[in-house]
Amino acid sequence: MWCQYDESYWETCSTTKTFTGLADGVHYLYVMQEDAAGNNSTASPSNMAYVSWRVDNVAPAAPVISGPAALTNSRSASIPVSTEGGASLTCSVDSGSYSACTAPVSLSGLADGGHSLSVKATDAAGNTGSSASASWTIDATPPSTPTISDSPAARTQSSSASVAFSGDDGASFTCSVDGGAYSACASPKALSGLADGEHSLAVKAVDGAGNASDPATASWTVDATAPAAPDVTGVPSPATIATRVTAAISGEPDATFACSVDSAAYTACGATLSANNLSLGVHVIRVQQTDLSGNTSEAATRTWSVVVLNAPRLLSKVGLSLAPKTKIVTLKLNASADRSYGISNSVTALEYYNKFPRPKDSVTRNLSFVVGYATTVKLRAGQVACWLRVRDNLGKWSTWYRTQS
Repeated sequence: MWCQYDESYWETCSTTKTFTGLADGVHYLYVMQEDAAGNNSTASPSNMAYVSWRVDNVAPAAPVISGPAALTNSRSASIPVSTEGGASLTCSVDSGSYSACTAPVSLSGLADGGHSLSVKATDAAGNTGSSASASWTIDATPPSTPTISDSPAARTQSSSASVAFSGDDGASFTCSVDGGAYSACASPKALSGLADGEHSLAVKAVDGAGNASDPATASWTVDATAPAAPDVTGVPSPATIATRVTAAISGEPDATFACSVDSAAYTACGATLSANNLSLGVHVIRVQQTDLSGNTSEAATRTWSVVVLNAPRLLSKVGLSLAPKTKIVTLKLNASADRSYGISNSVTALEYYNKFPRPKDSVTRNLSFVVGYATTVKLRAGQVACWLRVRDNLGKWSTWYRTQS
């Protein structure tokens, strides 16, 4: 039997051929047989045996591991691993025992803290290469809620605002204005061009792993619109004989008022304003209101005059008649009260005097009589009226008038 190994010469061989010290690579062996007559199988290729094989004593390169990120908030991972074709993989998680695995390597239920993955490749020849490792840290715990240290007052007339806040060391922040989308921000957060109405700023802290805290929120109301002038009632118009006036003031809820009487400086006042000992002439009350945001209204102005009305008077001579049988005197009167400036006034009483001469303005009761006023007045039987005067409902008496010559 003859054998040829790789590119060597043909040589006799036995039924078992042993090779040692083979180099890595492809090897082959041709075998032919020869009979006693010297005939060999090279004359017939079908009688020649052939075998080839590959020697591989080289370990595969360490696999290539992609990710995960050095810091993540995910408690699971899907980790891509690449190696030479046909190689199988074994994995060690967090320095544990190696076991068969496949790419990508899927992990779940990982706790907060540091983690590692080591991977080895084993080729078809059974050579196992060195390991490749990846390390990362899981932080799935959100940071503390930020602290808002400065924000606008609950009500303000400013269309701008500044909100200051702080959080855990190393945290960044995202802000949401009036319920909008969150975006990166820094303290203090400045806002401008705010319309009248309610506003809010919500702030979240975000740590290096991407965990977001619960929001801290500042809320306020912008009111840059002055209120309407307050309502002032109880002031006479256009005139009064009273030297004291009490005005009632009302306005927006929780508004404060400032009042000025007769061009004096404005001073704080309440829902009632009294002006006393007023002189004759024109008087003015001005009232402003200031809302909770500090906006001040235009002044509500009320003007009136303190006047003196003339005494009532008779418009014509007194008509006097006597009934001979009954001895009853009847008076016919035409009197008028002063109603200047639209002040309500009327003649309400009549006083008559039955003696001569003309009485003084103050008369004794046993010589004078007071009755209700009417255009026709009948005196008591036997009574006469030499003089009379009338009184208006303001208490002012007229002069005395003679009833007969």
